[in-house]
Amino acid sequence: MGKQSVWLTENIEKYGWKTGAELGLGKCHTSRKLLRDTDILLTGVDHAARPHWKERQLQLKRDYPDRFTLHHTTTTNAAKLVKDESFDYVFVDAGHSYKSVKADIANWYSKVKRGGCFCGHDYNKDTFKGVVQAVSEAFPEHNVAHNYRIWYIFKE
Repeated sequence: MGKQSVWLTENIEKYGWKTGAELGLGKCHTSRKLLRDTDILLTGVDHAARPHWKERQLQLKRDYPDRFTLHHTTTTNAAKLVKDESFDYVFVDAGHSYKSVKADIANWYSKVKRGGCFCGHDYNKDTFKGVVQAVSEAFPEHNVAHNYRIWYIFKE
């Protein structure tokens, strides 16, 4: 299980976050841990290109029908389905190219409530240069939790 779930759990508890969105669910390790260990109302977005990952995502929806909303589509399409300022945090972990992260920032930053956290995973210049470039351009003053490879900024 990734360290990002530890970071998110700590911050959900610290800040009292009630609503969150995870862009890029993969095998659902992070989202399953968050739903199991917190009371978060979670929205997950994944285009479900891998059938075995899609089944895990659908199982998570069956396991937490009242607390987990699932969008099997692109992050760009899903952003059109969500109102602005809907979430206490949005966690970007879908596409890791410069173009993908830049689009997720453009489409999802407005979905975070004032005072909420906009954040993402794989902030590593050696393996994910596109993530670092897109985040640095959009948020020159961002923070990095280096042990977790997470970038974050609180929305004013």
